[in-house]
Amino acid sequence: MAALVAYAQTPAPLVVLAEYHDFNRIFEMADKNFSDITDGTYAIPALNVTGVTSANGGVSSTPTVLEITTITTLTAEEIVGTSAGDVGHADGAILVAAPGTGFALEFVSGFLIYDHATAAYTGGADDAVIQVGVTGTQVTVTGAITGANLLEASGDKMLRLGSIATELVHADNGVISLTGTALTQPGTAAGVLRAHITYRRHTTGL
Repeated sequence: MAALVAYAQTPAPLVVLAEYHDFNRIFEMADKNFSDITDGTYAIPALNVTGVTSANGGVSSTPTVLEITTITTLTAEEIVGTSAGDVGHADGAILVAAPGTGFALEFVSGFLIYDHATAAYTGGADDAVIQVGVTGTQVTVTGAITGANLLEASGDKMLRLGSIATELVHADNGVISLTGTALTQPGTAAGVLRAHITYRRHTTGL
């Protein structure tokens, strides 16, 4: 039997530019292709995108305003604590960190998910609110949260909060936080709070 010999074959190029010596003809072809796209005769396949995150973490229709949604989880210790960074502290538990000098945060909405575990927290005063600002000068941006609807619930809860419709004075480089009368740990409560916070970051130019 004769030996088999394999020969590599180089595929022909899709376009042989060497055949187009007339640059005007090349430009005509490019213009025709562009026209087909813009007048709708060229069908562009549908684009399906999943799980896209922008480079700056938000969506913006103007260079000076960026809308962002962030997720922060508060632990059992932060829910019942009274130290800085806890719900029971005057400055509250931080949901969105300070953006830096020259920026102000505007609260848009919050979707709060309480993941109950083992037992319910007790105490409180139905006065938990979300606030925006710097230490000692925060402004309240939501109505008060009923404890049984969230952190004092005996089961899982989901709660949406919108910004209150009133005049609010904002501060430069403020945070968004959750604060209220300190809750009590009955001994075995282990629920956590996942806060989905949507806000706008404004470049103030100040």
